[in-house]
Amino acid sequence: RLRPDLVLNYWLHPEGSAALRVARALGHPAMVAARGSDLSHIPDAFARRLVSKTLRGADYVLTVSREMRQRAIDMGVAPDHCAAILNGCESSVFRYRDQAEARRELQLPADVRMVLYVGRFAEGKGTNELLKAFAQVAGSSPDFRLAFAGSGPRRTQIEQLARSLGVRDRLLLPGDQNRRQVA
Repeated sequence: RLRPDLVLNYWLHPEGSAALRVARALGHPAMVAARGSDLSHIPDAFARRLVSKTLRGADYVLTVSREMRQRAIDMGVAPDHCAAILNGCESSVFRYRDQAEARRELQLPADVRMVLYVGRFAEGKGTNELLKAFAQVAGSSPDFRLAFAGSGPRRTQIEQLARSLGVRDRLLLPGDQNRRQVA
């Protein structure tokens, strides 16, 4: 009923594969986009074949870096059917600020060292690895804190892992933040 002109999907597999099939069934062009691990960390040979098939089957492929564009080309995408559109930064929001002022605003002690993760709490985002690495460093650095800004299905697991690693008291979970709050 929507009668789209184009089917666009921002994940290569399995969603991109499904989007490609839907587009073909409707007789429409399909575009897929690779935004990170879906192209740079393919888990096994089987998944690699499926990702490659999706890339080659799409009418156009977008990536967020030149390196990822080259990976897509190496997997069979014609160079003239692929473009890198680099992520931008809103410099009026994300700019250098006085650290002491920012810490006062966030009610953080001046002597605390922070690591900040901003993103979705989902499988494949590296949150477990970050927590484990933090726990190793935190043992010798009592002034170290880790903040996870965002939300997602793995929030409970993040808290449980932090507790089991003995760093739950150093973990800040402020929830979803708009871009000004993140800045």
